[in-house]
Amino acid sequence: MNIFLGGFLGLFLFSSVSTRKGRKKALLLSSIVSGTSLIVASFQTRIEYVQVCFLLFGVGHGGYEKIMHLYLGEVSGKTFKKYSR
Repeated sequence: MNIFLGGFLGLFLFSSVSTRKGRKKALLLSSIVSGTSLIVASFQTRIEYVQVCFLLFGVGHGGYEKIMHLYLGEVSGKTFKKYSR
């Protein structure tokens, strides 16, 4: 449940980050947030901390899923853009 809630929050959070800082930096930040939270979650022994880490993973992953498609559409060549219409 926490992953889905975090994903919902990440959509809105990283949308504004990508507008202000750029899509490439927002993708990097969302990847760092989700990767770090999973690494930290693997060393936790209390379920409350694991849930917080999964919430943070959802935030990072939700932002990544939102921005990834926009970024790929911008950097792809003309050969691939004809399939996205």
